[in-house]
Amino acid sequence: MGKGVVLGGQAGVVGHIQIGDYVMVAAQSGVHKDIAPGQVVAGSPHKPHRDWLRTEACISKLPEMRNTMTALLKRVEILEARLQARDGKGD
Repeated sequence: MGKGVVLGGQAGVVGHIQIGDYVMVAAQSGVHKDIAPGQVVAGSPHKPHRDWLRTEACISKLPEMRNTMTALLKRVEILEARLQARDGKGD
């Protein structure tokens, strides 16, 4: 463990890994591999903090995104069927 490392509460570190100087690990994060000096990480498994924030922002939108994806897939199937019928192909 390097100098000036900050581990948030309930953060877990597994294995024989190296954590560089001045690394910050957010609370409830899981560190599973080496971290270069000066990094700020979050999540489990850990990732750069900015990436973790983007991921967390999307989680609440997942149900709506799934509904949109399902609707789009149905529309694509309908359009493909129309194209096949128009071209006289009956796969």
